[in-house]
Amino acid sequence: MEIRLRTVRADARADPAPDASGRAGARVAASAAPDEPHDAASGLRATDCALLLAAALASRCWALRTPRQVVFDEVHFGKFARAYFTGEHYFDIHPPMGKLVLALGAWLGAGIGEPRARALAALRAAPFEHIGEPLAPDVPLLGLRGVAAIASSVLAPLGAALASAVGCSREASALVGWFVVADTALLTEGRLALVDAQLCAACAAQLYCALRARRAARWGAAWLGWLCLCGLSIGFAVGTKWTALSMMAAVGVDSACALGDHVRHAWPSARELRLRGREADGRGPRAAGARLAGALRAALGPLLAEAGARLLLLLALPCAVYAAAFAVHFRLLHAPGEGDGFMSERFIAALRADAAAEPAPRGQLWRLLAAAHGLRGARARARSASAAPMSFWAMLLELNARMLSANRSITRGHSWGSPWYGWPFGLKPILYWTQGVVETAETASARLAALDVRAGSALGGGVELVAASVRALLLAGAGVPPAAGARCMLYLFANPAVWWPTVTGALGFALGTAAGAEWGASSCAGGGAAGARHGSAARADWVGRVGGDLADAEHGDALLLSPARAARGAPSARGARGRPPARLLIAAWALCWLPFAAVSRVQFLYHYFPSLVVTLTMAGLALDRATQPHGAHARRLACGALAAAAAAGCAFWAPLALGLPLTEHGFDRRFWFDAWR
Repeated sequence: MEIRLRTVRADARADPAPDASGRAGARVAASAAPDEPHDAASGLRATDCALLLAAALASRCWALRTPRQVVFDEVHFGKFARAYFTGEHYFDIHPPMGKLVLALGAWLGAGIGEPRARALAALRAAPFEHIGEPLAPDVPLLGLRGVAAIASSVLAPLGAALASAVGCSREASALVGWFVVADTALLTEGRLALVDAQLCAACAAQLYCALRARRAARWGAAWLGWLCLCGLSIGFAVGTKWTALSMMAAVGVDSACALGDHVRHAWPSARELRLRGREADGRGPRAAGARLAGALRAALGPLLAEAGARLLLLLALPCAVYAAAFAVHFRLLHAPGEGDGFMSERFIAALRADAAAEPAPRGQLWRLLAAAHGLRGARARARSASAAPMSFWAMLLELNARMLSANRSITRGHSWGSPWYGWPFGLKPILYWTQGVVETAETASARLAALDVRAGSALGGGVELVAASVRALLLAGAGVPPAAGARCMLYLFANPAVWWPTVTGALGFALGTAAGAEWGASSCAGGGAAGARHGSAARADWVGRVGGDLADAEHGDALLLSPARAARGAPSARGARGRPPARLLIAAWALCWLPFAAVSRVQFLYHYFPSLVVTLTMAGLALDRATQPHGAHARRLACGALAAAAAAGCAFWAPLALGLPLTEHGFDRRFWFDAWR
């Protein structure tokens, strides 16, 4: 007896009869995979994402030009962004994508007309030589820092959507997004002309797009679209920093697992092959061989097609995006600069020849847009006059080899470096910028009263410290000068009210997954017996569903399996949502964090940022699981308490994250451990 593999609905409704092409199963599979979560009432709302985005923008964009000085690695990235307007060739150990976006942000933030000319002239004249260097008023600091502010703000709703996509409840998903808003480390990184905020947002986008692709029916427009967006995110992230290769590897592991599931559920077993051979014995060996070959083709065809699509969209497309960033990079850096000493003479000759073949006005936006067009023709015309021709691909390989060599040669330590195993707890912050401030004695006492803390109970002292931080925010926003004896220090400082609970939840998630626990809305939403019934129904829905998306729609036929094989079923696009992708989250967390144990060069807290987004998501799942026996009310109370603690921690440590003035006593009250100093 033989049956066709097709998707059936959990309520046992009859499937539509297959048409002449045999594609009814594929159509039903697509219709059975809506984009809504299992429990529509607990899903994340668009208004939730909008509120998170508004809160993140308000915190990131507040007094964004303050301090109007070079802060930490702005001494490097400001110089790199400036080079795209001066044309001076530079060398850096990181790919150019993030720095190109900084340059574009500076161009957009410079205004139009005469103000833009003045702003770009001021940017070209800014030396970016040392931390604390004052910047001229016309430097487009809002545009330079606005790139990170936008990327960090988008990360809040994106993190919430990522949590919802893996099965978190509405409250837990919103809490994940709020943690992004309230974390002081992400707040600091999102207010400076650096590239780690772009990197973190692109890594989160990879995971989200990969998860959405898992929920879509294979070969549908949504499936292809999400894979394409995932590939673009991979290319952008790797084109910003090579550390994003770890997140790319996590997505690759998930793709390999998806193909493995395809093989496991679609490939005929040895027993089935023997049964089919026996059934065809009466018709002769040729009929038996043809039947077995047809079964193998039906199983192998969809597998190879999906593998090819994933290789194209998740490997070839990111490589194209990565190479395109270097094409623009080469086109814009046409003048002699500090980077010439790192490259070969042939490389420099090819770089100069390209600029000589097709000069462009300095500082115009069309240079950024047109740099990727006509590059091959311009370089080909230039090679005819060059004594040492060199192709674009040879230049790309030489520069990347030199970047790798420079990364390996970094052996010098740093006083603010930190070991990888301490990152999840934020044990070692980084001092980004400091400035001593002195005021006249006449106004000193009034200022100190607004910043210092009076003696009192422990709870009262904590409330007053938070109030003092809020007052400091208001004073700085109003332009009120700080107190005598106060100083400004800007730290990359992890909010303990965010990092400590989430790493605890992430560890619980990892241990629970190893023990075989089930996570997500199917097992947690609704709480109590209702949640258990909902989870049982979802699991029964998955078991009773057969993978219609495995049908060979291209050849107009479905895979023929034995009744026992088909009864086992296969995870369809919708059924996969009932089992949140724990393997993807754990792989992403481990691959983005643990490889740093083998890195000998100096490392910093911001290297943990891609893993932090995954940590928050896993903590959201763990929170749902922990509160599930006590019902939805307990979950809401827990999320509210954690959100309030995160907000209080953010207000308390905001002077460190924003570089606001504090007295020595104020600093002492905020540095709980000597390692934080």
